[in-house]
Amino acid sequence: MNQNWKFLILLFALVACESKKDQFIIEEIDALKLELANDQFQKIKNKRLAALERNLLVKEEGDYVDGILHIGQEKVAVSVRLKGDHIDHLEGNRWSLRVKTKDKRLPEEKFSIQGVATRSYMQEWVFHELLKQEGVLHLNYQFLDFSINDTLKGVYAYESHFTNDLLDFNEVEKGPILKIDETEFWNFKNPAPYEGNRDVYLMKTSPINVYNDSWCEKDSARKDQMEKAIRLLDDFRKERLPFEEVFDQEKWAKYIAINELMQCKHALRWHNLRFYFNPNTELLEPIGFDCGTWFEPVEGLINYQDDGEPILMLMYQSTSFKKKVQEYLGAYAHKDFMRKFVRLYFEKIQELESLMKLEKATYRFWPSTYYQSQRRINDYISKQSKNDSFWEQ
Repeated sequence: MNQNWKFLILLFALVACESKKDQFIIEEIDALKLELANDQFQKIKNKRLAALERNLLVKEEGDYVDGILHIGQEKVAVSVRLKGDHIDHLEGNRWSLRVKTKDKRLPEEKFSIQGVATRSYMQEWVFHELLKQEGVLHLNYQFLDFSINDTLKGVYAYESHFTNDLLDFNEVEKGPILKIDETEFWNFKNPAPYEGNRDVYLMKTSPINVYNDSWCEKDSARKDQMEKAIRLLDDFRKERLPFEEVFDQEKWAKYIAINELMQCKHALRWHNLRFYFNPNTELLEPIGFDCGTWFEPVEGLINYQDDGEPILMLMYQSTSFKKKVQEYLGAYAHKDFMRKFVRLYFEKIQELESLMKLEKATYRFWPSTYYQSQRRINDYISKQSKNDSFWEQ
């Protein structure tokens, strides 16, 4: 190797190290302060009032406003808008924001900031830690102090958005990230031309969006992956392809079982699902998002009704997949599964519980809610019989 090449390699390594050294680490940031000009802040306030009056936040072009994010002594230029659909994201003095930046010092160019109550305090954090433990794609979900123009101060949650940065965070190869468009789902004033179940109709006919489409369009191979991913998801929901040819069975079985453990139906709604197309397996994997469970008292299993979530009903047409789900339900319902988790994260749980008490003085983290959920699952499994209408199909 000649001296010029050695010099270039050394220079590249030094620049890479310096860049990594200068990059903020979200887990190490204690506080973020957003600074908005008065007119920009007023635009945010007006949008919020309109959403509260409408009982729904409708996102539109031009919602973003410019501001400065203060991280310690550093300043980062950002664009922000209100986020969320339901107004729980906007009530009181904790407003949810989507933040965009091109500053390479931040690990993600797009992320969310929201009050901790919106995602049920620590439950969303547990959800993502469980997904991480089980090798399922998850969001970076952390807690920190936040304020806007020195107002609305409090403890908020930092949450990843669906970009290539998230794939880097999960240490997987970049590939298309998909969702089924939910615009018409929220447009109740626009009756759809369908007969029968509105939910099923919209799940099967709404456009499929790609979060990182601009990145995919830059390269022919990536574009082919994007088109294949869209085609696979579309063919599945329209029952032209079986589950096994579209989805990673192992990852989806784990994801559904963890959602059942968390007593969560919300993250499995078709319009809340996020799909990662793995370029190596050419199959779709789940990305965990918006569990938001409150552990309401329930009996039986909540994600296996015959008339349940429409996209899950299509998945359950696969006998092998149902058996795989049952396998992981049994594993996650074992008494040692959550007890080991609580022991492993004991100090972190205590730290986060103290933070949550700053937002709600009476807050307590109750491991027993998970143990009760495990008993619920075990009770259901133990009552199975040959006449079971779900597992024996």
